[in-house]
Amino acid sequence: VGSEMCIRDSDEAIAQSLITDEDAALFLKVHEAIDPYRPAEGMGEGMGLTDDARKAMQRGFVAQAVAAGTVTQVDADRFTAIHDLLIEKGIMARFEGGEGDAPAEADEAGDAAA
Repeated sequence: VGSEMCIRDSDEAIAQSLITDEDAALFLKVHEAIDPYRPAEGMGEGMGLTDDARKAMQRGFVAQAVAAGTVTQVDADRFTAIHDLLIEKGIMARFEGGEGDAPAEADEAGDAAA
């Protein structure tokens, strides 16, 4: 997921009062720090995975960043909580185009365009 998508995810979460501006800044900072541990763009990461599998994959990336010293454990824990919340609320599934557990209303715009 590119930084543009992360910004969109965090902006949506702020708009829904799910996270604070500070949470969004931390989310973007940690997401940037874990980028070296993620598959190359276009590798299909996240596509067709269950929400639990997506969460587990992200935890692996974060653990690598903590082990490398680029992310603190405190920041990693908060990032993981935010990341899980975005998945649970359907924000990441909606914007990533994943099958996930996006709420039905997330698909209404697409249905109207058909």
